[in-house]
Amino acid sequence: MDNARIAVFENETWAKLQIEMALDESSHEVVATAETRADALAVIERMAAGELAVDAVLLDGNLDSPQSDFSDARAIYDKLVWLTRQPAIIAISLDPLAEQGLPIPRERDITKNCLDSKLVAVLDDLPAPPED
Repeated sequence: MDNARIAVFENETWAKLQIEMALDESSHEVVATAETRADALAVIERMAAGELAVDAVLLDGNLDSPQSDFSDARAIYDKLVWLTRQPAIIAISLDPLAEQGLPIPRERDITKNCLDSKLVAVLDDLPAPPED
């Protein structure tokens, strides 16, 4: 996909910088960010209301520290799949989210140590969104 509109749900500064650097010379654009589960759910509400168009969500497993049980990713995923216009969900966690029971396709389950080498390729390979 060219020119993907991306929402980044990530709380760690170093990972956000990696994402920014990876996207720097791509055609993709970050249109929303969230560092907590509550903020991510608010972004999803804007998407559901048609106020924000998003083609892909970069989803970290744990947003609200010190939690490390992946409940943030599960709660956010559960809201995303009910959207009429579903964005592609790309996992960006230290551990693969598919191993935590989330149905993320292997090619979209990027661990944080591979962000710089895989993120843009995954976004480029996404199918074009349906016409509105």
